[in-house]
Amino acid sequence: MKTRTMLIVAMLVGVGSSTASSAQEALRNAAGFYAAPTTHHVASGTDREQMESSTMLDFGAYYSRTLRHDLLLRAEMRLATREFTAAVATMTVPGAFALYPTREQFLEIPVMLHAVTATPIGEAKVRISVGGGAYYAILLSQEFPGSSTPAFFDLPEEPLDAGGYYRYGWVGDGGVALTFRERRAVFLNFRFQDDLGISGEPDVSVAREDMAFGFYAGFEWLF
Repeated sequence: MKTRTMLIVAMLVGVGSSTASSAQEALRNAAGFYAAPTTHHVASGTDREQMESSTMLDFGAYYSRTLRHDLLLRAEMRLATREFTAAVATMTVPGAFALYPTREQFLEIPVMLHAVTATPIGEAKVRISVGGGAYYAILLSQEFPGSSTPAFFDLPEEPLDAGGYYRYGWVGDGGVALTFRERRAVFLNFRFQDDLGISGEPDVSVAREDMAFGFYAGFEWLF
């Protein structure tokens, strides 16, 4: 009888431990989305181009996994838009430039490590995170609405071919999240990123490095 009782207790403890472990495992994953008013600044090209910046509304979605209680790995997909005026050398007049208002969209893929600390506040929980990593940005579209150069420069009427190119660089990120319901949270973060280089640039494309910063806010689900 005693042996049977001990077996039943051991089974219950095992089931309870498994359930607790599963619950803890379930909360190691998170996914979310956000909107990000972001200031993009041209970081290469002519002196005139590097004086320009534009603030656009970017959007992103991410998945993160807690590697341990104070460290998480996060991967994102972010749709970023920027505008600037590209100065393109003309073929007909030496030393002259054509000015092309340019709008670009990129798919940015940041991968980051965040150090995390959490503090309970009543039934809610405040989580502070800071970290950084690297990103890769793929050009999706490049539009030239028109040229502001006088007609006697004899520029072609059709838009320039954007070609395809990629930007890559580093990113720093940090912010605060509030878990206001079980497995749901809202967050506000600040991000700074800077291109380290450009790859895959065709001769006909207008490719410029970028520096960007801004706050972003959104929702997160833990699972």
